[in-house]
Amino acid sequence: MESSIITEFITANFTTVSVIGVIVSGSFVHGGYNTDSDIDLRIITANSSKLHQKGIQQYKGYMFSFVMYNHRECLKMMEMQFFHHSKFEARMLSTGTLVINNDTENMKRLLTKAKSIMQQPFGNIPSQQHKIIAYTIWNHFNKVIKMDSENTFFTYNYFYFLRNVLSQYSTFLQLEYIVEDKLERYFFDEEYRKKHQIPEFPDTEFVKLFTDCLRDASKNKLQQLFTHVFQKIGAYDMKHFTIEF
Repeated sequence: MESSIITEFITANFTTVSVIGVIVSGSFVHGGYNTDSDIDLRIITANSSKLHQKGIQQYKGYMFSFVMYNHRECLKMMEMQFFHHSKFEARMLSTGTLVINNDTENMKRLLTKAKSIMQQPFGNIPSQQHKIIAYTIWNHFNKVIKMDSENTFFTYNYFYFLRNVLSQYSTFLQLEYIVEDKLERYFFDEEYRKKHQIPEFPDTEFVKLFTDCLRDASKNKLQQLFTHVFQKIGAYDMKHFTIEF
């Protein structure tokens, strides 16, 4: 498919704002695009525009998924996400393709900032946050492990704990949390990680234990995963535990 359809879509639907640049990302750029795929766009407008939108729109048989914000707000979004251990917007911009460029200087600034964030490690986690992570995981695990496995809501709580432990442990390792529908490729697809500039998860034992828990929703598997993570975090004595705040 030609990128001209993107230009057509922008011209037809965004006439009331000053578009300075459009970046296409996702499967359209990285491969795997098919008739069921969305075309992911980041529409950057001039700072004079106050209209920010997120939406999905069908146009000439193609489905477009777009986020539109001005140049200043885009910069702020990347910085805010980075502060919260996320590089999502920076990744969309830095790995995407610039298909419309009506302001070379500002678009260059934006893409340079995105690439800089992608190369920048997250800051060190304070010792108190280490303890908060440990308590959060320990507390959640104990609630799940004490449930009757025949309880209707056991499975729900079991998988919710898996999501929580992945999120908390990722923060502890100073990693970005990868959303659920991308998780399998994140763990096992080197080419996917390379295309999206995502480092490999450094704890291969965790990946194995986590995957085992997905295959077999048992308390025994959950105990093995918890023990591994708790030892990595620091194995605090939860009988004598305090947090300063």
